[in-house]
Amino acid sequence: MSVVLIGNRRGGVGKTTIVINMATKLLEKGYRVLLDRGDCCVYKR
Repeated sequence: MSVVLIGNRRGGVGKTTIVINMATKLLEKGYRVLLDRGDCCVYKR
């Protein structure tokens, strides 16, 4: 089992786009994919 983590502290850098595209390609190749979204940062107002 392999694990891939995509992360960056900044918002708006394309993490979701990269993850969705990568997951789509892996599914097309027959891999099983699990996506989980976690927010590591607490935003201060």
